[in-house]
Amino acid sequence: ANIFGCTTLAETEVLRDCRPRIVGPNAFRPSGANPEFFLYSYFIDEASFQIFIYNRWGEMVYQSNNIDFRWNGNYSGNGAPLPPGMYTWVVKYKSAYREKGIEEKRGGVLLMR
Repeated sequence: ANIFGCTTLAETEVLRDCRPRIVGPNAFRPSGANPEFFLYSYFIDEASFQIFIYNRWGEMVYQSNNIDFRWNGNYSGNGAPLPPGMYTWVVKYKSAYREKGIEEKRGGVLLMR
């Protein structure tokens, strides 16, 4: 009670919306201003992160478990330069804050030469 004998009650609801987000460019040019492909990720458990990049025939051409990966457009990252074209990426991850198990996000990136 305050000095006037009144009792007050205050309630605050805190909502924490930390849904995982993965975003990145849809094109890059290894010899240009954006020489590497990478993704920005938010609210992702780093230990669970995996990325797989496939060519148009479904062959995996790059894979990493590092959330800070950088793909330079070469086969496995250190092999021969891959031809220009569209490549599909798949990220497997777990949320850093929600118990949902392994989730997937897919996208595409145009490799330009």
